[in-house]
Amino acid sequence: MRSFRQIPPATRIIILICCAVCLAVNLVPFDGNLTEKAILFGAYYKAMIVAGEYWRILTAGLVHISVWHLLMNMYSMLYIGVVLERILGWKNYLMTLVISVVIGNLFLFVLSGNTVAVGISGGLYGLMACEILILYRRGVLKNPAVQRAVMQTVLMNMLINFMPTVAWQAHLGGAVGGMLCASIITAANRTQKITGYTALPILCVILAVMCMQKTAIRPSETYAGTDAKVLKFEYDHGLAKHAMNIARNLDELYDIDYLEAYLKQEN
Repeated sequence: MRSFRQIPPATRIIILICCAVCLAVNLVPFDGNLTEKAILFGAYYKAMIVAGEYWRILTAGLVHISVWHLLMNMYSMLYIGVVLERILGWKNYLMTLVISVVIGNLFLFVLSGNTVAVGISGGLYGLMACEILILYRRGVLKNPAVQRAVMQTVLMNMLINFMPTVAWQAHLGGAVGGMLCASIITAANRTQKITGYTALPILCVILAVMCMQKTAIRPSETYAGTDAKVLKFEYDHGLAKHAMNIARNLDELYDIDYLEAYLKQEN
């Protein structure tokens, strides 16, 4: 078995952070369910992103609710990350992972309603796409055994997207982000590099414009009770100013007069 110290540093640190956050989600006392606790610790939640917590686009990748989900993703991180970090170097590796997570969650923002999502799967899809492009550019994909292994991996991950509660939008966006990062990092000539450096910013601009057009929350997807629990916890634990600001923005977003008044009444 591989010693934990032998795992490259970026992969090791990400695994430790994900494990710590999952532990906190399950153990920190909170008057709410696990999904609400995940929101508290940085899960993707469209309403609060629109209300100003833009960092959730990134931190959602570090949040896992169930131990089973955590173990699956950390195993994949080891399987892909250990090899890819050594090929790319830790800076390019982290850049690819971060961009894949962000673009994956931007796809989710554009293509879904007010949902909650957790996990680093979008980033893992990005790493997988990056690895496939590297294999292709190095000519390794011409090997039939490698072709079969890659096809099996791709097929298995495509089937996972049909499982309930799986955010396929984030997986799709992560794969696109990872492929674009790889096209820059592994460019064999100036034309390939220019293509990658052009395509990635264009995609980001398109997603930004589409996100600005997808900020409305349907009344059927308004969860003011959940918001109140999360904001009350933040208010009581040193984040009063932030909680009041988000409450005010959510009231405006939902067209209600409840959350800000609730915090003022409770305190």
